[in-house]
Amino acid sequence: MNKWLYAFVGVGIYYLGTIIGALFMVLFTEFFGDGMHTINEKAIGYMSIPFGLFSVWGLHLILDKKWANKKGDVNKEIDSIGKNEDI
Repeated sequence: MNKWLYAFVGVGIYYLGTIIGALFMVLFTEFFGDGMHTINEKAIGYMSIPFGLFSVWGLHLILDKKWANKKGDVNKEIDSIGKNEDI
């Protein structure tokens, strides 16, 4: 497990989530609201932050579940230390 790779993936997922969230809000206001010309760009930026945080949290849950399956039972490994079963 390369820690730097997952750090960059996390940053990328955050930005991707904020971009998707901003696009969702812009399209929503275009179809159901007054249009894009009534919304401040900073407001869209601030409102898209939760989308980015939610996407990183979702990635964390996915990776946590994936890595939990790979851990195995640590107690069995600890109990077998010092035992030579080949002799």
